[in-house]
Amino acid sequence: MTPNRPLVGHNRGEPYAAAKLLIALWIDDLTVTGPTARIATPMTMAMKKRVLFAFLLSAWQPGLGQLYAGRALRALIFCSSYTGVAAVFFYGIFGRSLAGAVTFVVLVVTIRLCSAVDAGLLVRRASDSRRWFQRAYVCVPLGIVFAIAFVPLLASIQNLKSYYIPSGAMEPTLMVGDRLIADLDAYAVAPPGRGDIVIVRSPEDPTVELIKRVVAVGGDTVELRGKTLYLNGAAVDEPWVVHLDPTMASRDNPMSRRFSRDHMAPLAVPEGHLFLMGDNRDFSYDSRFIGTVPVASVHGAPLYVYWSPHRNRIGIKLDSYATAALPDESSERHTAPRVLVAAHP
Repeated sequence: MTPNRPLVGHNRGEPYAAAKLLIALWIDDLTVTGPTARIATPMTMAMKKRVLFAFLLSAWQPGLGQLYAGRALRALIFCSSYTGVAAVFFYGIFGRSLAGAVTFVVLVVTIRLCSAVDAGLLVRRASDSRRWFQRAYVCVPLGIVFAIAFVPLLASIQNLKSYYIPSGAMEPTLMVGDRLIADLDAYAVAPPGRGDIVIVRSPEDPTVELIKRVVAVGGDTVELRGKTLYLNGAAVDEPWVVHLDPTMASRDNPMSRRFSRDHMAPLAVPEGHLFLMGDNRDFSYDSRFIGTVPVASVHGAPLYVYWSPHRNRIGIKLDSYATAALPDESSERHTAPRVLVAAHP
């Protein structure tokens, strides 16, 4: 019986021979002329240009390079995969959380890279005879058409906006230095409700945006008794609220700013308006000082923190009842009153 022979040639001392053969088989451009497999002929300059062109086509629009190589079915697979991932993100499934956004980026980069590399290899193996759709004057206009078709999907991403938190008025829910993504169409269908965190245009300066929490809506009666919030005559349990100033404003000076902070007579919120307050109740400039805010001023709602100097906060979802623990050093920072949280892109 003939003994088994090594995979490549007869030189057992060449450790990379098998790997070389596998690579050559993968690109499908080899001849076996000795103890190892070697690439038959180097690529011509024209072939290099075609490979590069196919690579760039698929990096631009996944699937185009495959079409240029004459592989229509494979082009459809890559194009469908990319379109499906983009549609899922733009219509909100991936974009609602940091994990979803990261997954989207990874998938897009992977699909584009795989499509581009695959297109280059296909063109290198393709025959010299090319059909009508394997021409640059067909593929490039087709790519432009695909790009135009993506415009409605790209327009939907304009509903997401990045914000930076410069002050502590919403601590501990939103910390100084947090960077978050907000959905500007969060209330396009229904108005915000009690407990929602909203982004609004300041009634004092419409160019300034504030991030506050809704504590009362139109038709409610809101009142403050010694820092305790009462809604329609009943005390409200607010697990997200912190009081970092242990002192209480004296009732002897009802005109002082601290009195307005800690005490407020019953106020009926007009229909179509909201009463907003910061979670860091003692250091927030909100509806206690600027009055109720029209619902029409609501600009959106925060979704999640994508970056923060407090690394354990990255990825936190900011739903209506989002809370987070104060960092150990935060209480030491509150030696002076905080101003409003004005969010800027």
